Amino acid sequence: MATVNELIEIGSKFIKRTRDLGADELEIYLESRRNFSLRVINRYTTIREGIDAGVGIRALVGKSIGFVSESTLNEESILEAIKVAIKIAKNKPEDPGLSHLPEPSKEYTAKGIFDKNLIEYHSDAFANMVRDSIAHAYDSCQLIKKVDFGFNRSIIKYAIVNSNGIQIGDKATVLSAYTDINVKKDDEEVTGVAFEVSRSIHERKILNLGVQAVRNAVSMFGGKKLKEAITADAVIENQCVPDFLWPIQYNVNAQNVQNHRSKFIGKINEKIASEILTLVDDGTLPEGIRTVKSDGEGIATRRKTIIEKGVLRSYIYDSYTAHKENKESTGNAQRGSFERPPRISFVNAVIEHGKGTLDDLVRETEKGVLIRGYMMGAHLTDPLKGTFAMTNINAQYIEHGEVKYPLKSITVSGNFFDLLHKIYRVANDPKILPDGKYVSMIVKDLSFV
Repeated sequence: MATVNELIEIGSKFIKRTRDLGADELEIYLESRRNFSLRVINRYTTIREGIDAGVGIRALVGKSIGFVSESTLNEESILEAIKVAIKIAKNKPEDPGLSHLPEPSKEYTAKGIFDKNLIEYHSDAFANMVRDSIAHAYDSCQLIKKVDFGFNRSIIKYAIVNSNGIQIGDKATVLSAYTDINVKKDDEEVTGVAFEVSRSIHERKILNLGVQAVRNAVSMFGGKKLKEAITADAVIENQCVPDFLWPIQYNVNAQNVQNHRSKFIGKINEKIASEILTLVDDGTLPEGIRTVKSDGEGIATRRKTIIEKGVLRSYIYDSYTAHKENKESTGNAQRGSFERPPRISFVNAVIEHGKGTLDDLVRETEKGVLIRGYMMGAHLTDPLKGTFAMTNINAQYIEHGEVKYPLKSITVSGNFFDLLHKIYRVANDPKILPDGKYVSMIVKDLSFV
């Protein structure tokens, strides 16, 4: 597996030849990723392990840009890919908004967790950890019908070099694990889920996942249907909050703002949400899953306030959208992999915490629904109109500050932009998720059926 310096060295060889190759500017993103994945479905186990590596190339010719990716670090293949990117740029229509590739940031201070222990773990150790977690689940419950357990460990190294002087790279470790367990009693079958994502290894958390999923499942026995549609408060568990709030990212995306595809156009320093809500995008959060020294263009990641006590404070920019407004990039050009060009996205969305736990929020609720576990339909939310209707299969009915009984599959609906103003309370139970750090919250007066 190539080191960060080796990746920078490979890219730099071609950057020196930018003009000779026929480009005005050139950017090369290089990535090497060592993956281990394991999945267990009942008695069947699948293990995959290997290294994925490649480059993403952007070539500028005049006011046109070409992008090509190549699944190799072979230098001859990279050279041919560069030539193709240049050819694409020469044959594309000009983009009046295109200025130039970014220049280096003054300093790079973000430092995400790199857990050397994750590197030293042998694949057999991971497999045994998963098997033990499943065994604990079976020991805790004799009613298990099906177990689906997934585990993934990634060691990531990347580098970005461009013809304007950027030479930056970093490394990261990421672990994710989930389990989905079905439990059956008599003719009733219920499901419980549990998952963990982290920059470092926590054996106890992995070992507890199976038992946690079983508890979540068993708590759903005896589920009832709502007799009629109701309007009630939603107590939303931290891991479900992104399903409700993801349209914030869409509407603060500077590209959407500039293209008149945002409801937040012209709303900077205006109230768009409850004063309870403060949301920052923290590119320096050490435990954040996406925290590395730079974004996908080589701009330093940093911490910036998006919503402060309900007031919109900032949009998020890449270099292209920033140049169009004579501003600096906010370091929000993110890459899913070398295969795709960067796109504007949060690094780590973080909701400023309040007080108490999820149980405290339940105790404060006179009539409501506890939303937790598995959500369906979040991707169908209309980020411009705001309409949403999501299904939750692990919801529970709350009355007089207590969970009274589980609910069979329930649909929660409303309008996202109204929901922002209905956020009533946030807890202090932060959980790291793939796209940030979230806390549980109460949202007033949503519709349930």
